Amino acid sequence: MSKRVLLDEGVPRHLAAPIEAAGLFVTKYPRAWKQIQNGELLRRAEQRGFDVLITSDKNIYTQQNLRGLRLSIIVLPTNLRRQVMALAGHIIETIKQVAPRQYVLIELGGRRLAFDFDDPTRPKRR
Repeated sequence: MSKRVLLDEGVPRHLAAPIEAAGLFVTKYPRAWKQIQNGELLRRAEQRGFDVLITSDKNIYTQQNLRGLRLSIIVLPTNLRRQVMALAGHIIETIKQVAPRQYVLIELGGRRLAFDFDDPTRPKRR
């Protein structure tokens, strides 16, 4: 089963091409969803069957209650296109490895730090 990936509003749309080339299903942020709040975004993404949300919003983890969600969240270190595209391989690898209900922060060097929604105090370095 292939994971369904949603790119958040601030994520460069160019990232969709390498994700699709890796055989994953990706959707760019729908224009109809412009300016919705993160809580509503998480609900809509999950209701529409997305498995992974990719965002550059580093505050989503602390500002939202993630308990009860099955969606995984991957947070990019920047929304600058050149830097995001340089991390495309790390992002694709993270999509393939992320478990449901995980939050993964990708750093500029490609290192990843993962948290489970139910145990946010115990990071797992990858």
